[in-house]
Amino acid sequence: MRRLLAACSVALALSGCAESLPGAPTGTVDAYSVTIGDCTGPISSGVADRLELIDCAAEHNWEAFAATKLDPEKYPGNPALTRTAGEYCEAAFADFVGAKINKSKYDLTFLLPTDDTWAAGDREVVCLAGSASKQLTGSLEGIGK
Repeated sequence: MRRLLAACSVALALSGCAESLPGAPTGTVDAYSVTIGDCTGPISSGVADRLELIDCAAEHNWEAFAATKLDPEKYPGNPALTRTAGEYCEAAFADFVGAKINKSKYDLTFLLPTDDTWAAGDREVVCLAGSASKQLTGSLEGIGK
């Protein structure tokens, strides 16, 4: 299971997706399977263990656009992870979308390890751009708004 958190000040959910490659996976997958370029349907806050992958050319809510692996050996706790992920994903959002989150009409959210998955070796933060309230088609890459 992964913890999904909406980050930062304004609405930090990003909308849009990169155009998926032919044969890109669709259907319900383990949250650990989400990779850069994947698009998903709606995601609720809290702990998510399964997510719906959708072809980015079709209507979707979120696109995974960046990821990073964290180094600490000891689980830093949810507040520290949220802060670190928020800083990383906000900067990556600005590079990806072409606008800072507080200037964008799109939102940002991210997937985080939980204390249980950390113990199993999970150190990855996955950033998602999109919208919780409306569906998008195509990518937000370079959209500038």
